[in-house]
Amino acid sequence: MIDNSELKNWVDESAKMCQPDKVVWIDGSAEEKKRLEELSKIKGEHKQASWGNQIRSYVLHPYKQVKDLRTEHVETNPEAVLDGGLDELIEKAFVLG
Repeated sequence: MIDNSELKNWVDESAKMCQPDKVVWIDGSAEEKKRLEELSKIKGEHKQASWGNQIRSYVLHPYKQVKDLRTEHVETNPEAVLDGGLDELIEKAFVLG
């Protein structure tokens, strides 16, 4: 049986989880438009994260490699890449920009 305090705690936690993390008011002013344009330049083009839009291919068996599909760069040590060794992949992406 659920007592009133448990129900109240559950309702309070549920209501808290539904609150937005950040509220941004858009007023339509020129300053707001300029800020949004600058933010858009920084973020770049938005691509949906879905099948066909991946940036790397990881093959661990029968041969081992990581291939960056944007730059065609191939790493033959996928364990190093999976452990965070992304330096060469990032450098190639910056060079081809």
